[in-house]
Amino acid sequence: MSAWDEIVERVERHIAGEPTPHEHWVGLCEAGIAERSIDPELRPADTARWIAGLLAAYQSIRVASDAPRDTDIADLLMILTRWLHPARPRGIATR
Repeated sequence: MSAWDEIVERVERHIAGEPTPHEHWVGLCEAGIAERSIDPELRPADTARWIAGLLAAYQSIRVASDAPRDTDIADLLMILTRWLHPARPRGIATR
């Protein structure tokens, strides 16, 4: 399993109530950077802290949200994906 797949699985398990220690997030971020599924410009410890913050925000949002749970989880994963993955070149013409 790739580090990215583990991050997604851990997010889902964390949301389901299984806590994730900060050090585990740091290790997953380090592995993701090593495999290039996470932008190498991000610092693992800081990225892990922000993932934890987003997960805490998710819990707060769910309390007041009338959106389907699956929709909120999908949105959270999309935000993480767009934020963590390395930037892709845009607007480059190919021939």
